[in-house]
Amino acid sequence: MYYSILLFAFLGWTEPLGQTRIVNVGQTCLSYPVDSSSLHNHLKQIAVNQQVKVLDLQGAALDSQGWEQVARITGLEELQLVGTRITDEDLKTFRNLKRLLVLDLRGTQISDRGVEELAKFPKLQYVDLRGTRVSHAGVRMLQTKRPNIFVVTDRNSHSLLVSKN
Repeated sequence: MYYSILLFAFLGWTEPLGQTRIVNVGQTCLSYPVDSSSLHNHLKQIAVNQQVKVLDLQGAALDSQGWEQVARITGLEELQLVGTRITDEDLKTFRNLKRLLVLDLRGTQISDRGVEELAKFPKLQYVDLRGTRVSHAGVRMLQTKRPNIFVVTDRNSHSLLVSKN
């Protein structure tokens, strides 16, 4: 939760978390109600604007069609999916997100199978896997295939405040 709070503070966001979602479009911030029945339509509109860099879908109840809409936002550099129903299979639809640097999957059902997909993201630098079904072996596999990705897990989250100098 700290990462999302920092993101919102950085963008000057003042709404309580859990009531709206934010999209960073260049210098503009747009918000949408969580319970919006037209989330798919919003995602279609956002996909047209390839300047979108940050998308927070925390808690959004998307189906496979919704994840396909997210995958069309190819300019994404940061994607927050905390507490969503994303599956290992849904991660495959994100193959076009070649610019993705940060992926937050806390509290999802992602498993070792999904981690295999994460290794294919060419620019991914940070992934948060706390509260997922990813095993220690899955994390090791990801770090072996992509040693430059910083992986946060339930096991190492206590050491995040330590500098890597």
